[in-house]
Amino acid sequence: MKKINLLKAGATAMTVLAMAFPVFASAATYAYVNQAGDVSTVTAADPWTAIQIAPNIDEHSGVILLVNPADGLVGDKVTVS
Repeated sequence: MKKINLLKAGATAMTVLAMAFPVFASAATYAYVNQAGDVSTVTAADPWTAIQIAPNIDEHSGVILLVNPADGLVGDKVTVS
């Protein structure tokens, strides 16, 4: 009986946490070019937020969704003007 109540309490707690932090549940990693020309990453809920919060993003940069952050794109150097 106590084991079932503990499982119910755990499931309830997980549900409450998931509803309290929906941004973290759907966050993704995006790559962008910073003002120094380096390809960097930012984690955000959507591409528009990623552009807004990316530190030192170049004025001509957008963002690209990284399915695999280890794909070799991050850390590259890009010529910015």
